[in-house]
Amino acid sequence: MLDSFKKKATLAACLFLFICICSWLKAQPTDFTKYHNLLNGELDQEFNINSSFEAYLAVYQSALQHLLLETVTLESYEENVDHAQRKFEAMKDNNPWKLFYESETRLLTGLIYLKNKRQLDAGWQIRLAFRISKENRRKFKEFLPSLKTLGFLQVALGAVPEKYHWLLSLAGLNGAVKEGFSNLDQLRVANSPFSLEASYLTALAYTYLTGNTEQGAMIISQVEHVSQLSMLVKMSLWSKNNQSHKIIKSKDVIAPTISFPQIFYLLGEAYIQKADYPKAIVHYQSFVKNSNSHSNKKDSYFKMAICSRLTHNEQQSTKFLEIAAQQEAITAADRNAKRMLDNWHEINLDILKVRLATDGGFYDSARNWVPLVQPKRPYDSVEWVYRQARLNHKTGNLQKAIAQYQQTIEKSKGENWYFAPNSAL
Repeated sequence: MLDSFKKKATLAACLFLFICICSWLKAQPTDFTKYHNLLNGELDQEFNINSSFEAYLAVYQSALQHLLLETVTLESYEENVDHAQRKFEAMKDNNPWKLFYESETRLLTGLIYLKNKRQLDAGWQIRLAFRISKENRRKFKEFLPSLKTLGFLQVALGAVPEKYHWLLSLAGLNGAVKEGFSNLDQLRVANSPFSLEASYLTALAYTYLTGNTEQGAMIISQVEHVSQLSMLVKMSLWSKNNQSHKIIKSKDVIAPTISFPQIFYLLGEAYIQKADYPKAIVHYQSFVKNSNSHSNKKDSYFKMAICSRLTHNEQQSTKFLEIAAQQEAITAADRNAKRMLDNWHEINLDILKVRLATDGGFYDSARNWVPLVQPKRPYDSVEWVYRQARLNHKTGNLQKAIAQYQQTIEKSKGENWYFAPNSAL
């Protein structure tokens, strides 16, 4: 009798699992064309509002439009989210796709709120995204798409500085960087429609969340896919990894039409680092002309002023300075531009050229300019040593770099400059 009961229980469990799998397969998207179009940077698609999958894609598209182009308002984005959530609620429970759409939408909304400085709302959305993605992974081990949301959030939360871990614990959030990358890698190498996006997220997470720019650049180098959006991702990572020559080389791949203004900005950065100042101005001007955002415009006008000054066009430099002074300081680059604008007449252009060339990976040029530097004030003397340490660090001369970092720390005593803490790090 017990054996009979076990057989019936096993049969019932198998039947239940079969019914669940059938319902998952029925809910699974069969055409990922529009999703792949989004990854190609095509952000003007029309979606079927009666499809849960396309409702999710509409949210995804409006998030990219808001974050990258600023052509969609926060209110319009939230309207798309409200409609999509009604579609998700109508789906059957115990469906991994329902949980996937919900967690992804919560994560995107959290990022949108962070951009709009609504930190509490962002924290709540990210908490929900994490909880739902964990539930999805626990219930449906074979459902790989959930690894995208869960893996990224595990890395992001695990990269939060230790002094804030108590706050994460209060919210029921616990990151795990190693496990997060393992989950992303599992999806990245799988035969999944989401593998390409997992590669983007892995590379971005290594670079921006953990500071491992070399690993991020290595991951993105394995991505053969070419599109406007993929080039924007690659250029951003190359810029962080001192590989501006790759940015310049890739320009012809996406010409003549550039969909994302940030590409112009990154090209401007690459050319000023290479000391090709006329081309840098051309690309910075294209950026400020085409961008709907105020981000990085202060920095762009400041850099155009620097380029003009280095080509001895003082009249043009003054014009760009006046425009730069009127722009908002939104990003870290803008705030740095503001600080340098406030000390415009004290900028040591030779040190700045060494700094820019080192940041871009043009190390031979940086070496050639080091002997030309003539420090004019104590600040310059400290920065000159620090820039040489950075150059030796980047080119593998570590013993000399360490000695110069130590010299920087010693020379910085009593001053509130960033050179000493960076050198210690």
